Amino acid sequence: MFEREKIDSETFLLLMLLVIAIYMHINAYQYPQVAQRFPQFMSTVVIVGATILLGKNLFPDKMDILSVEEEDMAFNFGEAEGEELQDSSDEMEMNSKYVQVTLLLTTVYIVSGLFVGFYWLSPLFVAVYAKYFGLSNTRVVLLTVLAFLISHVFLVFMDAPINQGLLEGW
Repeated sequence: MFEREKIDSETFLLLMLLVIAIYMHINAYQYPQVAQRFPQFMSTVVIVGATILLGKNLFPDKMDILSVEEEDMAFNFGEAEGEELQDSSDEMEMNSKYVQVTLLLTTVYIVSGLFVGFYWLSPLFVAVYAKYFGLSNTRVVLLTVLAFLISHVFLVFMDAPINQGLLEGW
């Protein structure tokens, strides 16, 4: 039923996302009514998605309807089986590294944002995150500008005080 070896960094990251999404959903009631809708909607999407993925990770026998068989997705390009195992091991190490970096960057972003505000921190987070994962400079700039525009919409049009943190008297 419950497989203890399934509690890995992915499951921990999903638990963190679930806790943060629940916190953000509850915290959204502090914003003006117009500004509440988007954070509540997005946090609900994250809560539902994280719950489904957590269920799949923790109870794979109960959630097998949601999983896609690996054989269905496998492509055989004529590689030797030893090479496939080595590639799989390297891929797992790389995925683990990406999960750890994502968890670290997200934690630093949220904690820093609570102290200094999210207005300028959000574009910076997007730029660092995108650059770390190897996106081209053009995409990094475009995503950073998009993050700034979204932050600006929250600040100006939705009257959300995302430019203030605990250090500025939030």
